[in-house]
Amino acid sequence: MPVITTSQELRKRVDALKKESFITIDTEFLREKTYYPLLCLIQIAGEKDVFAVDSLAKDIDLTPIWEILDDPKIVKVFHACSQDIEIVLHEHHKVPQSVFDTQIAAQILGYGENIGYGNLVTKICKVSLDKSSRHTDWSKRPLSEKQIKYALSDVTYLRDIYLTLKEQLESRERVLWFEEEMEKLSDPNCYIPHHDDAWKKLRIKSGSDEYLSIVKELATWRELRSQLVNKPRNWVMKSDAILEIASIVPKKDKDLDNLRFFKTSKSDVREEILAAVERGLSSKPPKLIKKKILPKGAGPLVDLLKVLLKTQCDYHDIAPSVVASIENLEKIATVTDLCKNHPDIPPMHGWRYEIFGKFAIALSKGELALSAENSRIILIKPKFE
Repeated sequence: MPVITTSQELRKRVDALKKESFITIDTEFLREKTYYPLLCLIQIAGEKDVFAVDSLAKDIDLTPIWEILDDPKIVKVFHACSQDIEIVLHEHHKVPQSVFDTQIAAQILGYGENIGYGNLVTKICKVSLDKSSRHTDWSKRPLSEKQIKYALSDVTYLRDIYLTLKEQLESRERVLWFEEEMEKLSDPNCYIPHHDDAWKKLRIKSGSDEYLSIVKELATWRELRSQLVNKPRNWVMKSDAILEIASIVPKKDKDLDNLRFFKTSKSDVREEILAAVERGLSSKPPKLIKKKILPKGAGPLVDLLKVLLKTQCDYHDIAPSVVASIENLEKIATVTDLCKNHPDIPPMHGWRYEIFGKFAIALSKGELALSAENSRIILIKPKFE
């Protein structure tokens, strides 16, 4: 099985792909022991060639791969690309150009919510993949022939999947729908961790202003420390320890002794924690995001909108999550000036409005009813039709 371990061979193989209209690509990585994912293997396929690149090989220069990812003339086909793009951004500091995500295309074409690669291979290529190597430790060398074969299968079938989905998007006139979704994934901010927001990932139900301020500062410190030492967050400090320390408000080093969830003798870490607590005591408290309570009577309308969304998406053969989120439905149910092109509600714009938004407005205004016929939901008397 072909695995490239030298810069010279990598340059030769990638240069041969530069005349292709598209390539398929996938990565294998580990992140159980690190903050940033460790890139272990890169799989690439063109029309005829397919190979894997050992990104852990000594002195290998991955510049040819970055060059082809930067080339806007060549479409880069991934499946569920967000983690792959995160890795590329970390290693190369740029987001790939001209990306085609087959999972998003499949959602827009009605293959299901977040459909996995294996299921898509089965549906389109009529092949069942061997998944026995999916839990491989990709950092260990040498890789077996079975492991390499498994890794390459992630890009070989992707070629036929891409061509099939591309043709279906074009024939069903959904290319613009797809491009709108892909545009969101080209924003680097989607993949860059924002340390000031780290506290929002903690399970905080309530607390005083002092408590919340200290939690925020400790979570920010942990995020920055984890990035610096490239270790998982909970290896640096457990989330429970953050909440425990914020509760006791330690002022001196000895105050950190005998804590249940925090155990370290490293003086620099203890000093940094005390400094974070001090910053918390003098900083403006963050606003705790509370679960939105819907006005009385809005809940049933949200439930009806869910049924309407599912009905319309079944009819148009598209995954509901691509059209509207639960948050969108709650806004529709509570906004008093609901109208086309409402600035804060995506289903009120473009193609989403045509297949769902205008129906949602009619339902909210009592101009549309839902009923059942032959075990199916039907729409009754929309005035705009």
